[in-house]
Amino acid sequence: MARTAFDADALATALAVLPPARGLALASATPDVEAMILEADGTRYETPGWAACQVAAPIPSGFQVQVEYNLPKVAVANYRKPYVIVWVTDADKNPVKTLLILGTKRDYQEDNYVWWRRFGRKNPGLLDSVGRPTRAPGKYSVGWDGTDEAGKPVAQGSYLIHIEASREHGGHTYQSIPVQLGAKPVGAALPAADELGAVKVSYGKTK
Repeated sequence: MARTAFDADALATALAVLPPARGLALASATPDVEAMILEADGTRYETPGWAACQVAAPIPSGFQVQVEYNLPKVAVANYRKPYVIVWVTDADKNPVKTLLILGTKRDYQEDNYVWWRRFGRKNPGLLDSVGRPTRAPGKYSVGWDGTDEAGKPVAQGSYLIHIEASREHGGHTYQSIPVQLGAKPVGAALPAADELGAVKVSYGKTK
């Protein structure tokens, strides 16, 4: 990596024929240059600033995540429709985007305490922008186009899809599914658990 394509091309030629140690020394001694040498056996040599110059690739165009979830009918006399949250974090559980909120009042969502304590109470505007009425038992889906709350594309990598449900006069269920966003389609599923039926996550090119 250099300021101009001409400089980068000339240095790439030199580094390809020099021993790795001498090549890295040349790159390090040249202003505004970083380099990585990859040998045939997979050994990598990098200048100190190479990693900081790398930009993670976005997910491929047309790819998205689809979350399919099932709300079971619970056989009780005072049944109430559940409050449901679906959101995305990175692998370290830092928030990326809230995809779905069923139940538009703050009092409802405090019962979904995993999402509420970590993210919801800090972002009260999400209830207005993402909140929707609760739904009857059945199968539903929500998509994620690979952008964050600000609408910027996320990088390829490991993410977690979280889904949480609670019900007045009922219970509480929280589940998370890891998904790897890359160049290949992937899928994962979780069995039914209390307030949630089976959950399926698929990633790939939209039809």
